[in-house]
Amino acid sequence: MATTSRRDNLLRLTKKLEALISNLQSPEVKTTVQIKPKTAAPGFVNFVKPVTILNPADPNKKYCTEAVCPESDCKLADLVKLGNLRKAVPLPKIYSLRNSTVKTYLSLYRYDFHTTVRDCCLYNSSLMAFTSPEMLETFQNTLKLEKRLKGIFWLRGLYSKECNAHVWCPEKEIIGENGPMKWRRGFPNQNSGDCLAVQTGQQNEEENGLFNYDCSLKTNYVCYVINN
Repeated sequence: MATTSRRDNLLRLTKKLEALISNLQSPEVKTTVQIKPKTAAPGFVNFVKPVTILNPADPNKKYCTEAVCPESDCKLADLVKLGNLRKAVPLPKIYSLRNSTVKTYLSLYRYDFHTTVRDCCLYNSSLMAFTSPEMLETFQNTLKLEKRLKGIFWLRGLYSKECNAHVWCPEKEIIGENGPMKWRRGFPNQNSGDCLAVQTGQQNEEENGLFNYDCSLKTNYVCYVINN
């Protein structure tokens, strides 16, 4: 009887272990994370929409939810003033691309990174980010239409010390090696600045691509808005 009892106990323990192992091997439950833009202060507006991330949404994409992205606020008074000005002087040119689902414009002037974020806001838009091949194509088509294929342009990305990686904002997607646009040779480089830009039009292809840049330097940029 003692032998039978021990055998029964061993069988029960074995079944419990098998159940535990089965639970450990079960597929990970997918969760969603929503990143909400900070509420704009009185007298300011923010056109950045909430971003919902399915984790893992894409096996090739990773996110840094702890990253701190710059606020995209602009003064409501400036927005109204610029809107009235655009009715009289429709500059810069605004292009409808990709079956009119995306509108873009290329800056007339050069600004530092944080000024470009506010300037895009004044046009009800966001600074360009290469979060998909379609967005990269839209950027390239805008340069072709403007006949400005060579230059340096700010993008909506920066270095996140929270994850020790560069991310697109506000999606907080980590920019890896397999994105639509590659990095320039020698980049990312910790000594070159925290903000993200892209170099285009160089004869040597290794000199074209993403690179981190000093946020205080002034250069061109492209803004876009997706029509819903």
